[in-house]
Amino acid sequence: MSILDPLTCGFAKVVAYELVTVKSLQPFDYDQSITSLQSKLLLQQIRQYEHIFQNCLDSFQVNSVTHPRNFPTIKEQIKAIGKRKSKIKNEILLKFSSESWMSFRKQM
Repeated sequence: MSILDPLTCGFAKVVAYELVTVKSLQPFDYDQSITSLQSKLLLQQIRQYEHIFQNCLDSFQVNSVTHPRNFPTIKEQIKAIGKRKSKIKNEILLKFSSESWMSFRKQM
């Protein structure tokens, strides 16, 4: 599941990367357990992902099982590209960003 694989969607992978690398948008109650906080963060990330791909969820489906399994792998792959080839990483992140996706969807 390489980020550079031409048979997979760069938008889905970069949006997943953006979601796992950004700080939480919702304030959390820090008196809760770590598991509860992780659960809320997971749900928040899934909702944001679904919002971005709302018109084509059948192609970009994610849930509480696939998210924890795939999103961290995507994050590590993109980070690894940055260590070797930061210019390529920046191009990938720019070309397939959530903003680029929204712009692309408006053109369709």
